[in-house]
Amino acid sequence: MIFFADNSGVITFSAQTPVHQGSADTNNFYLFAPFAVSDSVTIAFMLPDGSVYPRSGADMMTWRGYTGYEDDDGNRLSGWSYCVPNEVLRRHGVVRAQFMFYNAAGKITGSSLTAFNVEEGVPVILPAAPSQDVYQQILAAIAHLQEEIDNFSADPYILPIADAETLGGVRPVAKTAAMGQPVGVDAFGRLWTASDTDNLKLEYATDADIQALFEEG
Repeated sequence: MIFFADNSGVITFSAQTPVHQGSADTNNFYLFAPFAVSDSVTIAFMLPDGSVYPRSGADMMTWRGYTGYEDDDGNRLSGWSYCVPNEVLRRHGVVRAQFMFYNAAGKITGSSLTAFNVEEGVPVILPAAPSQDVYQQILAAIAHLQEEIDNFSADPYILPIADAETLGGVRPVAKTAAMGQPVGVDAFGRLWTASDTDNLKLEYATDADIQALFEEG
């Protein structure tokens, strides 16, 4: 929908399009008026049931720039836009709207009321609100999940020491002068040494075997 206002806030022209009940973010307001780029513009609605949207204050419109057109007094027209939310179109009937212009000096100019009709549709019937017992169950489930998370994070993972049955790490041992033979690790975490080692002749060496070798040396 397109609206034109003069510098006193009077709506001088409107070009309306059909608006259907239940629409959401598909209907746009375009407002053109001879106000400066520094001015802010808000919009508020009175719904068919007499309630006001938004419930407090007003929604800000988006400034789109100068249009290149002038009013009868030679003032350039600025343009603003606003996407109408579902709350405004929830009920069918006549919706009234008012624009408010705010300049840098604090002056506020209110527009005259304009109105449009929301054509009747099939209202969406929401399910009944859950009972208090259901809320308690949800809160209890959330609390249980949080407890599980806290317990999980409180117990950090500890890498086991590798042995013949377990894939893991190797416990570090302080190097001594007797430690002259390097030992390799295969893809299964097993420790190996050269086959001609006199002091250790095993298919594979565990951490305890290597420690014993160092002690023997």
